[in-house]
Amino acid sequence: MNTKRSINIIFVLCTFLSQGVLAQTVTLEQAVEYALKNDPVLGQINATVATLEAKAVADAQLPDPKATLALQSFPVDDFNRTREGMTQIVTGISQKIPRGRTLKYKSKQTQFKAESVQAETYLRAIRVKREVRRLWLDLYYWHHAETTINRSETLLKKIIEATELHYGTGGRNVQDVISAELELSVLQDKKIDVQRKVDALKADLAKWSGYELAQGKMDEVFPALPKVKAYEAIEQLLTAHPQIQVVDALIESERQGVNIAKAQYKPGFDIGVNYGFREGELPNGQDRPDFLTAKLTFDLPIFVDKRQDKQLAASNFKVSAAQYQRDDILRDLLAQLQRNYSNWRRFEERAAHYDQSVIQRAKENFEASLEAYGKDRTNFSSLMRAQVVELDTKLNYIKIKTDRAKAQTDLLYLQGGHHE
Repeated sequence: MNTKRSINIIFVLCTFLSQGVLAQTVTLEQAVEYALKNDPVLGQINATVATLEAKAVADAQLPDPKATLALQSFPVDDFNRTREGMTQIVTGISQKIPRGRTLKYKSKQTQFKAESVQAETYLRAIRVKREVRRLWLDLYYWHHAETTINRSETLLKKIIEATELHYGTGGRNVQDVISAELELSVLQDKKIDVQRKVDALKADLAKWSGYELAQGKMDEVFPALPKVKAYEAIEQLLTAHPQIQVVDALIESERQGVNIAKAQYKPGFDIGVNYGFREGELPNGQDRPDFLTAKLTFDLPIFVDKRQDKQLAASNFKVSAAQYQRDDILRDLLAQLQRNYSNWRRFEERAAHYDQSVIQRAKENFEASLEAYGKDRTNFSSLMRAQVVELDTKLNYIKIKTDRAKAQTDLLYLQGGHHE
C-alpha cells in the first residue's frame, strides 16, 4: 500500500514538473535576443567588414619591387662570355610609384566602404528587431483571438444546452436550437481559420527565433515596448539613421574616387638600378669594369580629354548619384515617420475609447440580452447579435492594441535604435 502510494506521489510530482517545463513562457525580449545572436546575415556582414578593413591596409602599400636577373649581349656563335666587351650578367631592382597620392585615396575609399558595410550591421539589427516584434505582435493577436473564441464557444455551448432543455419542456421552439447550432458551427469554423493563422505565424517566427521559442507558450502579458520619442526628436534622428549612414559612407567612398581620378593627371614613376658584371680584360690587360645603370621612367599625361577628363567626370557623376540616393531615402524615411506617427496617435485614441467605453457597453449589452432571453423577454436572434457584437468588440480591441504596438515598432525602427 505504501509502495503504491509512493509511486502515485512520484507520478504526480513528475507530471507537475513536466508541465512546469512545458508551460515555461517565452517573452518578446527572448525572441529578439535569439534572433540577433543567430542571424547568419549579421555574421556575413561582419565578415565583409573585416575583409574590407584588411583590404584598406593592403591598398595603402606600394606595389612589390621587381628584381632583374639577365644575361646581356651574350654571343651565340661560340658562347664565349669574355669575347665581347658588352657581355654582362645584369642584376637590378625597380620600384613602381603610382600617380600622385593614389594609394592613400584607394585605401580611404576602401575604408569608407567598410564603414558603409559596418552601418549595414546596425541597419540589419534594427530591421531584425522590427520584423520579430511585428511577427510576435501578430501572433499575440491571433493567439488571444483564439482564446477569446474558445471562451465564446464554451458560453455558446451552455446556451445551446439551456435552449435544448427549454425546447424539451416546450419553452423554446426548434428554430432557436437550429440557430444556436448554426452559430456554433460558424464560430468553430472561425476557430479553425484562426488556428491556421497561428500555425503560419509560428513558422514565420521560427525563422528568426528558432523552433523551440516559436512553439513555446506565449507570455500572456501584452509586450511592453520602449517608449517612442516626440515627432520632432525622431525627425532630427533621421539624418543619423543607419540607412542614411550606409549611403553617407558610400558618398565619402565615391569622393575618394574623385580624388583618384584627379591624381591621374599627375605622372607615375618607375625607379630602378641595374648592375652589370663583366668578365675578361681590356687591351691594356686590366679587368673590364662593371656597369651601373640608374633609370627613371614616368608617364606623360598629355592626352587627357579622352581619358582623365572622362574618368573625372564619371567619378563626379557617381558622387551625385549617391547624393540623390541619400535624398530619396531621407524623403522615404520622413514619409514613414509621418504615416506611422499618425497611425500610432490614432490607435492610441481608439484604444482609450474602447477601454473607457466600448468594451464595457458590449459586455453589459450581452449580459442584458442573456438575462432577457432567460426570462423570455427577447428572442434568440437578438441574443446572438449581442453575443457576436461582444466577440467582435473584444477582437477589435485586441487588434487595435496590436496595431498600435506595430506602429510603435515602426517608430522605434525610425529612431534607429537610439535609447532602446
